Parts: sequence; structure tokens; C-alpha cells
Amino acid sequence: MKRMLLGALVLSGFAVFPQLVSAHSLETNFRRLEGTLETESVFSNGEVFPNAPVTVYSPEDPNTPFLEGRTDENGKFVFEPDPAIEGEWSVEIGEDSHWDALSVPVRDRNIDFEQISKVPTDTSHQHFISVAVGLFTLLSGVGITLFERRSR
Repeated sequence: MKRMLLGALVLSGFAVFPQLVSAHSLETNFRRLEGTLETESVFSNGEVFPNAPVTVYSPEDPNTPFLEGRTDENGKFVFEPDPAIEGEWSVEIGEDSHWDALSVPVRDRNIDFEQISKVPTDTSHQHFISVAVGLFTLLSGVGITLFERRSR
């Protein structure tokens, strides 16, 4: 009976924990708002990301923040680039494992909304965490089994 319970615990760890880890991936949507760009950041489960840090970089100096702010209580942030600075602007939302970024082209003194693109995000850390949690669950099960055998 104990072995069946232990087996169920180990298997549920593999099934549940990776889903929990990936449940908070971030998705940023955008729309035109009176000549400005409005972003809305939400988690994969549909919850908004309120008060998320936002950093905007201009094409003139992509290493120094042009603007820093936070999303509102609805996960929204409004950005208007300097129309005199043409090129690819970068808008980064979130931090650490909850992060997303957009590349916003400015041409002819306007945002080129048709060419806005998402910057590919590195999801390898999510895979690593899933594997680590699964291994921890497995090793915990092995440890409990060894402890039970030794106790007998």
C-alpha cells in the first residue's frame, strides 16, 4: 500500500509541477492608441501583470534606458517614442522568469505598427526548472523508500 502511495506521489510530481512552472509565462499584446503604443501584459492563465517594470530603449543608445515605468493595475503601459529618433525601439516588460519584449520600429516619424515584433524569449530556464522539480520529486521518493527499508 505504501509503495502504491509513493508511486502515485512521484508520478503526480512529474505531471503537476512542470505545468505549475510554465503556468506563468508572459504574453504581451499591443494596440494603436491615438498614435501611441499601448501594451497589455498577461500571464498564460489570463491574469494581468499589474505593476510590472517596463524599460524602453531607443535606437540611439540601446544600452541605456530611455524611459522606465510600470504597468497599471490592468497590466497596461502606454509608450510614445520620440518621433525624431528613427529605428528599432525596444520595450521590455517584467523581470526574471516573467519577461517579454517587443521591437518597435519608428519610421517616417511614426510607429510602424505593422512591423512590431516580439523579441524571442529564452524559455530554456522553464525547461530546466521543470526537470529540476521532477528530479527532486523522484529523488524524494527514492529517499523515502530507502528510509522505509532501513527502518524495517
